[in-house]
Amino acid sequence: AAAAAVAATVAGADIAQRRLLDCARMLGDLQAENTALCEALRRAREGQVALNEEARGLRNENESLRGRVRELEDELHAQKRVPSTPKAPTLPAPGSAPAPAEDESAEVVRLRDELHRAHLALVAIVPELERRVEERDAELDTLRS
Repeated sequence: AAAAAVAATVAGADIAQRRLLDCARMLGDLQAENTALCEALRRAREGQVALNEEARGLRNENESLRGRVRELEDELHAQKRVPSTPKAPTLPAPGSAPAPAEDESAEVVRLRDELHRAHLALVAIVPELERRVEERDAELDTLRS
């Protein structure tokens, strides 16, 4: 009976030893996984910090650009409020180039004229396009019926 008790104790010790070895192996696996997760978390935090810094920089740039737009709009409104006094046109001397300001004024006049013509063309074209769209819609409705 004592031999059977010793054999049972030895068998129990072997089972306990195998379980301990399994637990030690699983603990090592968990530690390795924990290390990998900690490293991934560290990289993610570093990435988040970099993204936050980039976002902050973009917000600052956005704000400065908005400020610049407001300045330009204010300048434009100020220019519109101050009426310009037209100058008598002066002809350049033969063989000389017109002064830069005259070139710019002529360019502004030319661009305004071109814009006006484009606007008139759009005013003329839009009703025709709307009529064509309505015709096509009517044709589609007829085909669907």
